[in-house]
Amino acid sequence: MLDFARDDVRAWALGWLDALVTDSPNPATRRAMPLRYRFHVAMAGVLGVGGNPSEWTAGELETAAELIAQYKRVRRTVQQGAQYRLAGTPGQERSAVQYVSGDQVVVLAHNPLGNAKRGPRTLRLAGLDPDAGYELESDGSRRHGATLLGAGIRPAAWAPIGAGHRSERAVLKKV
Repeated sequence: MLDFARDDVRAWALGWLDALVTDSPNPATRRAMPLRYRFHVAMAGVLGVGGNPSEWTAGELETAAELIAQYKRVRRTVQQGAQYRLAGTPGQERSAVQYVSGDQVVVLAHNPLGNAKRGPRTLRLAGLDPDAGYELESDGSRRHGATLLGAGIRPAAWAPIGAGHRSERAVLKKV
């Protein structure tokens, strides 16, 4: 799915790229992926649900509702903001894409491999004001723009040991 999304993004504006959260295991490929990972991949376009929610568990429906609400808070930035491919080949190794619009920054980081001991572990952001401060939505911590551009962040999904198909979404606000 990520390879198609990467190629489509090059040809189409993100406001036109449908990205569907499908069932797991995928009926076509038989691959199983966590719901959160599937949503984070789909958040890189116009998020839609292509699976069958009537077959999801109560926990999956609750997670889906939370992730849809998260997407609604960032969709303008994802669909209309500047896009930066920060690292990796999607679907094959640790990868990340960043979107910037106004004071909002959205980072989607993916790790399909699990125990990936090679490759970068930090992610240098792009397109930020080096003289500004940025607040991380998840915990309220603040970082300087120059630090985010130079040293970057360490996505937990990029840790060298862990399950496959890990992902995370980070939202920063310029303050």
